[in-house]
Amino acid sequence: MWLGIDIGTGGSRALVVDERGVVRGSRTAAHEDMKMERPQWAEQRPENWWEAAVEAVRGALAEAGVPGAGIRGIGLSGQMHGLVILDGGGRVIRPSLIWCDQRSQAQVDAVNAKLGRENILRYIANPVLTGFTLPKLLWVRDYEPENFARVRKVLLPKDYVRLQLTGEYATEVSDASGTALFDVVHRRWSYEMMDGLGLDRSILPRCYESSEITGVVGAEAAELTGLKAGTPVVGGGGDQAASAVAMASYIPEWFPAPWAHRGWYSRTWKRWPTTAPGGSHVLPRGARQVARDGRYARRRPEPAVVSQPAGAGGKLRRADCRSRHQPARRTGSHLAAVFDGERTPHLDARARGGWIGLTASHTRADLIRAVIEGVSYSQRIAWTSSRNWAWR
Repeated sequence: MWLGIDIGTGGSRALVVDERGVVRGSRTAAHEDMKMERPQWAEQRPENWWEAAVEAVRGALAEAGVPGAGIRGIGLSGQMHGLVILDGGGRVIRPSLIWCDQRSQAQVDAVNAKLGRENILRYIANPVLTGFTLPKLLWVRDYEPENFARVRKVLLPKDYVRLQLTGEYATEVSDASGTALFDVVHRRWSYEMMDGLGLDRSILPRCYESSEITGVVGAEAAELTGLKAGTPVVGGGGDQAASAVAMASYIPEWFPAPWAHRGWYSRTWKRWPTTAPGGSHVLPRGARQVARDGRYARRRPEPAVVSQPAGAGGKLRRADCRSRHQPARRTGSHLAAVFDGERTPHLDARARGGWIGLTASHTRADLIRAVIEGVSYSQRIAWTSSRNWAWR
């Protein structure tokens, strides 16, 4: 049996599968609501991710009827880009600024001005985006210097759970690619970025390939989760990178990953992009991923375009805008679905949505349809924007 743990935005989930890939047990444990004190802010407690992961793992093992000793290995996936900062004792310094936090536009502008956009693309093969980890770290440096002074390690969300499982500070190539600190072409941390911004290299965790063993389950984690101490934990992948692997995106076509809090299209290429539409993201392929013809496609790039409004449905649901099953009219627009800024191809963290042309005759159903259409338009725009990419 094998165990997968995914640290999502709304909850942590665990899945037990056998050697044939048949699901034998699963469990999801909800997270606390994200904290959004101001517009463009989004925070969660890393400690809550671990609490939920423990609950999910115990539940999945129980449903599968499998003891912890029956698990041969563990893989991790999770929400990308979030900033987890830890002190010298491995303690969380402040709540995590998660992937949809957009407060760091000033820091993005400062990085571009200091290092130059062309140099940045050469260093990491990606633009610096407000959602990425680096500008969040710089925001802490600029606005919370007392917290920044305590930083000894920086981790991504799933890797905080890895730390609790194994005691190891580690990440892997796909999640690292969403930090704006990782050289995707050469699959290593970009010390050009770190040194150019005056950041201490030692705060970065060791970076592994996705299939490499990063550590083993420790005694304390084993007692909490029911797993066996010594069970190996591999690198895993960021949630969207893992979705792309699962949807066989190694063939040269675009594949949409499942919509959650954003939409994502990705494909693989033999060349690296030199220019790309705003908000795009280039990932390294998952290590030793096998293509259909049996050959390894380890070094192929995986450009992705991201539609930020894809999670608008969840936000609408939280606003309690429920349909009364009344006839809907065509009122949609892209803007209706924008709640947390937009990425591809209109990179604008400050973008906001709105309904235009409402009359007294419109119903809740009209508003819901407008959001659904807006998400669809956004996905189409992001997808077709790939025609403007240039390659090397």
